[in-house]
Amino acid sequence: MNTPQPPPPPGDSADAARQLVEDLPRLDPRPRVPRGMGEQLTALVGAWLELGHTPDDVRSEIRRGLPGRGLPIHRPGGLVRYLLTDPAPPRPAPPEITALRECAGPHPQPLMFRPAAGEDRCGGCRQERARAGRPGAASAAWGAPAVRAALRGTR
Repeated sequence: MNTPQPPPPPGDSADAARQLVEDLPRLDPRPRVPRGMGEQLTALVGAWLELGHTPDDVRSEIRRGLPGRGLPIHRPGGLVRYLLTDPAPPRPAPPEITALRECAGPHPQPLMFRPAAGEDRCGGCRQERARAGRPGAASAAWGAPAVRAALRGTR
């Protein structure tokens, strides 16, 4: 029975997928893939790569699914196809780490902080600035009680 062949993935991932399928015997000599399954396995590997998996991820998934050493594999192509049919969800991207920045405020020693949105002053300097000058900025530093006191004219 012929199974429908998915189209091969485009671009560089197709070359990487094809190379990975050709290198399967180096991973383990037992899974000798029939020539007729090359395109199908290439498309399955390409689906993994398109999801953001690395070739090492695909190799380790295949390696995990193989039976222990010394045990025969009766239908290696079918086993590899089964292992690759349902791609695992891609690993989440590592969180973006913003660079530390030196505070532009008056500090006796350089103070490093991690800016949230392009700020040039640390949290303490921003609060001092809010307390010192701008009307209404006290709400950011002290909250609602400070605003009420400022409106009443008492502090």
